[in-house]
Amino acid sequence: MQITTGRLIDHAETIEPLARLMQQQWPDWYRDPAKARGDLVSRLNDARLPLGLVAFANGRAAGACALTLSSGGLVTDRTPWVGGLLVDPGLRRKGLAAALLARATEEAQLLGHERLYALTATAHELFGSQGWQRIENIELDGQAHAIYCAELIGEISVKPLR
Repeated sequence: MQITTGRLIDHAETIEPLARLMQQQWPDWYRDPAKARGDLVSRLNDARLPLGLVAFANGRAAGACALTLSSGGLVTDRTPWVGGLLVDPGLRRKGLAAALLARATEEAQLLGHERLYALTATAHELFGSQGWQRIENIELDGQAHAIYCAELIGEISVKPLR
């Protein structure tokens, strides 16, 4: 399987399939399809947050995430965050989430950030396997979560998908 990533602004045609995927995977949050589309449209930015990213499997949109100012309603000085990390359930554990995280770290570095944060209740193995450091455990909405951090150092190797 060929995995590629790109900025959502360069692939606006993926908004509808990604909105459907968001609604299927997070029905409590996206009961209204317009809300999923609206969130994706708000990420159609090039050099500012929120910045949407999309992953492709053999040319088909199969996942997404965004660089955001905050996450989960947290009030913190930490920024930016990876939010809305989503992969088609039939394509999980094939490298799409890792590719999205790699692209997110590169984009955050291009925007001048030294660190990137993530909040998760379930994806501990993913973040750990990608070298992110677990820096804090918190409870959010009655559920245990962890905050992860990626230090953004080294060369930037973004190869835009066009």
